[in-house]
Amino acid sequence: MAKLQWGVLVFLALVTGIVFCAGCLSLGIGDVSYSDGGINVQIYNEGNSTLRILKVTVYRVENFEQNEVLQRSEFVSLKPGENSFFIPMPLEKGNYKLYLSLSTGEERRFVVIRDVEV
Repeated sequence: MAKLQWGVLVFLALVTGIVFCAGCLSLGIGDVSYSDGGINVQIYNEGNSTLRILKVTVYRVENFEQNEVLQRSEFVSLKPGENSFFIPMPLEKGNYKLYLSLSTGEERRFVVIRDVEV
């Protein structure tokens, strides 16, 4: 009887974990590039249409140091499938690291770091 109870508890824990992670796996940030004074971001949404906050933090990489240059947050409306966004960000020539996160209010759902050369 005790083994059956442990089996049920393990099963419920697995199902709960899958349910909580399902939303995390339905979003993704694809290619990120710089052109025409801003960044182009591709976001993949395998779920339903949704409104998210895209936060971009830009660090300039120079002489083995990185210094924050700017930070910007935008509301993005995601439809199912591939979504493309252009965010104006004037940057000088150089190498940068972009920290991009998608969130719902205070909860971060997806974070990536991309290297960009201007």
